[in-house]
Amino acid sequence: RNDRYLAVASEPMHRFRTTKADSSGARVIQIWDLHAPIRETGALAHPPSVAMYIDLADSGTVWDMKWYPGSASATRIGVLAVSTGDGTVQLLSVPRPDLVVASAAWSSSSSSTVPHVVLQPFAR
Repeated sequence: RNDRYLAVASEPMHRFRTTKADSSGARVIQIWDLHAPIRETGALAHPPSVAMYIDLADSGTVWDMKWYPGSASATRIGVLAVSTGDGTVQLLSVPRPDLVVASAAWSSSSSSTVPHVVLQPFAR
């Protein structure tokens, strides 16, 4: 497979953090599917889209994230290391979006839903 994904964590516009001690805030990571380019032209066949939401529950603000290279498998898109406001670095096994059941509560539009998962780290 030639899948390409981007992990994005964001803060609401009205919130501004100056220290890592302020750990409340965004606990959701968006996983964007960048779609494989067309081999002949290099152009994208489809525009990037949100493929999945990851809920980190009580971990606090996401300060940094890094994908572990070569960690993809048949059931996961990879391992994501996440530094959070509670002072931990969590290792998350991120499942393939097509293997996660979509939730109506996380609808991206009225006609489609985006999968949503609550992941527990396999290591801290």
